[in-house]
Amino acid sequence: MAREATLEKVGASRIVVRALFLMALWLLLSGHYDTFHITLGIVSVALVLVLNHGLYQLDYGTRTKPEWTRVRLVKAILYFPWLSWEIVKASLAVARAVMFPSRVPIEPVLLRFNSRLPSVGADLVLAQSITIMPGTLTIAIREDEFLVHGLNPEAYASLIDGSMSAKIGELFEGTREGALIEDVRIIRSVKDL
Repeated sequence: MAREATLEKVGASRIVVRALFLMALWLLLSGHYDTFHITLGIVSVALVLVLNHGLYQLDYGTRTKPEWTRVRLVKAILYFPWLSWEIVKASLAVARAVMFPSRVPIEPVLLRFNSRLPSVGADLVLAQSITIMPGTLTIAIREDEFLVHGLNPEAYASLIDGSMSAKIGELFEGTREGALIEDVRIIRSVKDL
């Protein structure tokens, strides 16, 4: 009985922390501090918390739930400039492919690989990082298997060489040894799916 009460207190405090974080983000990004905008922010935060509450009740099977408390803050701060630079490089690669198709051919492929990242949260960061990069798109994730569309080799180079997954692995405590993605298969036609 005491354990359940403690878990309820922890759950309630997490909701409060999420609400405060989202409200601070709302105020920072809106830049308006009048009654109307603050009320709109409170309603928006409440709606987001209610709609996302079910995400914390999902059964993740053998994988752990997203544990954002395990993220290393310094590594996270360093990850964003690295990701920004990768986005710039991918943007230039896609622009070259569009402007000079004879020199930089567009060679669309599907990449299928398995993630060995330590948690569902790490997989989520990898999927979002892939999707935000020009020329790549995360199509599906099943268990720890990813299906990604890539426009040309320059766009998905950081996936193939493992640098993106390595950077994300550094963000989370408990990262496994060795390659963080494995069994990378390049699919060039629908028949190979």
